[in-house]
Amino acid sequence: MRKAIGEDLSPFFKNINVPTFIIWGDEDKITPLADAKIMKQGIKNSELVVISHAGHSVHKEQPQKFIEAILPFITSK
Repeated sequence: MRKAIGEDLSPFFKNINVPTFIIWGDEDKITPLADAKIMKQGIKNSELVVISHAGHSVHKEQPQKFIEAILPFITSK
């Protein structure tokens, strides 16, 4: 698990060619918001939505905000 967590996958971001939705909790203590911003910058055609008052498990901590954020993305593609 440590190896997987410590692995830098950012060189592969440029190879992602599909619309990508990145959703992040602003209080994530496991994976910092800075990582989301790096992903957003590296993945073409990506969208980043930051959910307030949520940590690493946005879908559990803020389920209504999660649904409201993701629905427009999945219904527009």
